Amino acid sequence: MRNLFVFLLCMCSFSNVCIGSNGNTSGGRKIVSTVIGIFDKRTASELVDYGDLILKNGDVYKAVEQYEKAIKKNYAPAYLRLGKLWYEGCFLERDYKKAVGYLKKADELGEVEATYTLANCYNEGKGIDQDFFAARRLYLKAAEKEHLDAALKYIEYCKNGTGASRVDFTEAEKWENKSFVKEYRERLEKERLEKERLEKERLEKEQKLLDAKKYYSQGLFLKAVNEYRSLYDKYGDEVLSDLDCYYIGQIYSGEKGGKFTNNEKSAYWMKKAADKGNGDAAAYFKLYNSDKYNPNLRNIW
Repeated sequence: MRNLFVFLLCMCSFSNVCIGSNGNTSGGRKIVSTVIGIFDKRTASELVDYGDLILKNGDVYKAVEQYEKAIKKNYAPAYLRLGKLWYEGCFLERDYKKAVGYLKKADELGEVEATYTLANCYNEGKGIDQDFFAARRLYLKAAEKEHLDAALKYIEYCKNGTGASRVDFTEAEKWENKSFVKEYRERLEKERLEKERLEKERLEKEQKLLDAKKYYSQGLFLKAVNEYRSLYDKYGDEVLSDLDCYYIGQIYSGEKGGKFTNNEKSAYWMKKAADKGNGDAAAYFKLYNSDKYNPNLRNIW
């Protein structure tokens, strides 16, 4: 241990000698960095994890240093990360040629994401000559490891005959029936149906609210109450705005005429409108019927 300390001390002293008259310390730093690298016992996995942590904090260059140390240990995830950094240009200036070099190595070492990204490079001619046959081969290679995006792209290739001499619907159907692809398609369909349901529900709410307001303005209070009630029964009072609640309170106050006078119901809805931020309802509730308010009123309609 003592010999190691003396060796490092000597190297650090030597690095100081390497400082030129202009104050340039790059030579010394390089020597120290090399010496530290020799005795860096971290595994490739630890280097990449540390690089990921540094990258999250925004220091891409230090992260790259960690990845470059890891690739000296022939570590596939490190090649992938460097390839993706150059490919996406999120932190570094985009350079597809450099990306392809790293991605090829990661692909050789079995990184499925690298295989897929490399296929994209061939597909789009980024950093390498466009080659649909190579892209098709790589998409299939990644799909065989259940990479969903690669499988979908391979299916598209089969249906269009891209990267082959003809279309191949049989091959496309075979991949469509793969469990992980079917699950994805089913999930998409569920999401589509749910989106349609929510849109239909939104339109129904809007239309009923418009109808209720129209009936209120026309003095058709029974129809207005029925529309509001149907909305309330189906969606709860969240669907009713402060103004809607105020209108209902007004109807039950009897001031609008008709046979709906019920002070308890009016108080209930005025208080709800006030709680939703309606100032007129708050004033009305305070001046006229706060003594009639029953928060546990069951028959609110």
